[in-house]
Amino acid sequence: MPFLKNYKLSELIEPLRYFLFPRRCAACGKLLSRAETVLCVHCLGHLIPFTFTQSVWQKRFEELPEVVTAFLGGFIFEEEGVCRELIHSIKYQGNREGGLYLGMLLARLWNLRREDYDCIVPVPLHPHKLLHRRYNQAEIIARGISLETSIPLIAHALRRRHYEQSQAGMHREERLTRMKGAFAIGRDSVPAGSRVLLLDDVLTTGATLTAAAKAMAETKAKQIVLLAASVDMPE
Repeated sequence: MPFLKNYKLSELIEPLRYFLFPRRCAACGKLLSRAETVLCVHCLGHLIPFTFTQSVWQKRFEELPEVVTAFLGGFIFEEEGVCRELIHSIKYQGNREGGLYLGMLLARLWNLRREDYDCIVPVPLHPHKLLHRRYNQAEIIARGISLETSIPLIAHALRRRHYEQSQAGMHREERLTRMKGAFAIGRDSVPAGSRVLLLDDVLTTGATLTAAAKAMAETKAKQIVLLAASVDMPE
């Protein structure tokens, strides 16, 4: 057809793909424009960055190894908020693209750089939970950071020993007790002296990251920085 000669094939296919497979915002469900990714402009503007406060650090991390030097928080996890909807879509709805996107946002938020870290280590899921979910959401988020920064991802540096049911509603002390010894060194080795970025998806009481950091310290890391993609703030 002569009128098609001036168009590239991709220019013809893209509108058709968008029509047949419309993309929706992971938070509000609104149809995304071609320029939007994962979140619509409105919801992206309502992602609230975590503002570091010393009190949050002190209350949630009390028994960390000395090699842990800092905590970085991503976005505020609040009831019915954009961050909560995005995290839930990643964890429970198979939204891998959302996980990569969130990782890239975190990298930009904290200006994470390859020269500052030797590797990213995601907090692992227990094999039974991994089988059910089909992927580890923390690993997908970490992969997004790696894509943005070129910091190497070591996906299986840790392994989870215990299968834990949901800890929602538990007090901090109960969570700390249940998480003792929950992690061990995994099948992928982290070289001694590494500067490690240890990542989890949601920080609530700090029990999970505390237990993971203790296991990570056994690798003889030079430095461990904790990173939570989202922070559930106490009322």
